[in-house]
Amino acid sequence: MSGFSIRPALESDAVAATEVIRAAYAPWMARLDDLPDITAGVVEEIGTARVWVAADDTGILGYLSAGFAEDHVHIANIAVHPDAAGQGIATALIAHVTDAARSAGVAVMWLATHRAMSRNVRFYERRGWAVSGREGSKVMMEYHLGR
Repeated sequence: MSGFSIRPALESDAVAATEVIRAAYAPWMARLDDLPDITAGVVEEIGTARVWVAADDTGILGYLSAGFAEDHVHIANIAVHPDAAGQGIATALIAHVTDAARSAGVAVMWLATHRAMSRNVRFYERRGWAVSGREGSKVMMEYHLGR
């Protein structure tokens, strides 16, 4: 990593994190009428889930929220501000949550993306994730952690 660090999100990050999410999803929100409001509940996520941000001296660049269960981790949201694209932020956030999942003894991680976001599917597949199902507009993916 260069130029940014990853840390747990603070309640005071909620406004900036919401802006990152909004900017990251803006092109999709304009085109996909079945995409849920991905900015809803950021404050609650920070308070109840494991949430990390990637930040540099200019502010929040990326956001990842995950729910930890006994046997899996569900990545609920990951977003990188378009101005920070290509810096390895999403990869670093995923590596961070993967390390946390391994430390927690979890065997599998899950996430869902939209079928129209085929670039996301390819991004995850290049990192070892596999499509595990499709339901409506959702593409479900999973990543098995070696123990």
